[in-house]
Parts: sequence; structure tokens; C-alpha cells
Amino acid sequence: AQIAKDRPGRKPFDINPADMIVVRGEIRPSNVFKGDPGRPKRWRVVDPAGGAGARTLAYIEVPPELGINPADYFGKHVGIRASAREVAKDTIPPIPLYTVSEILVLDASTRPARVSGSTAVAGPGGLSVPPPSRQPTTNPSTR
Repeated sequence: AQIAKDRPGRKPFDINPADMIVVRGEIRPSNVFKGDPGRPKRWRVVDPAGGAGARTLAYIEVPPELGINPADYFGKHVGIRASAREVAKDTIPPIPLYTVSEILVLDASTRPARVSGSTAVAGPGGLSVPPPSRQPTTNPSTR
């Protein structure tokens, strides 16, 4: 407390806001969630490296009051900022469903790279947690 008093006009912590992009990829139309009666209108965010049969990373819904048309972003690498998240339970496997607050067009150099041997997608900075150097062993005497 005394140190804070000795530094007038200075905030104790200068925290930069976190990157709130919840998913990166390419927006494509959904053939399932077309907005038909009784079904919501959603779009797919897919792995851009997946080609025509790209895996769906997440679904997005856009509140009408935002005035955003996801079709304007087709074919572009985008980042989605969301105001809400849930899991779409009517999909197998369950897929995240985000309510969009903002869609950002990202530089093509920030496109995620496929992680070998995994369905995970890594950002340009690589993995945030290093893989284990070896697998844990099981001790037969503890069974």
C-alpha cells in the first residue's frame, strides 16, 4: 500500500486485454442449419486447410441487430469474437456454438497449421503446452 501511495497517478497493474478470438478459420454455409422453420440460422467455421470436406470447428449465430452478414466473409481467413458460447448438442460429436460479437479478417500468414497426428489446430506461435517427452509408465505392482 505504501509503494502505491509513493507512485501517484500510476495504476498498480497495466493489463492488456486478452485476444478474445474464440475460433479462427473460414466461414461456410451450413446445410443443416439453414434457418428453416423450427431450425436456427447458423454458419460453420471450418479448418481452411481441409478443402471441400473441411471439418467444422464451430458453429456461429449472428444476432440480427449486429447487421453482420457472414456471407461477406466467405473465402477469407477470419477470427470470431463471441458474446456467448454453448455446445451444440444436436451434433455428433458436440461442436461449440458461438454468438458472434465481431468477425475479423485475419492476415493469411496467421492461418493455423495442422498439428501432425491430431485433429487439433495450432496457432502460428505453435503449441502453448509442450508435448510430454515420454508417456507415463504403469507400475504393475500398483494394480
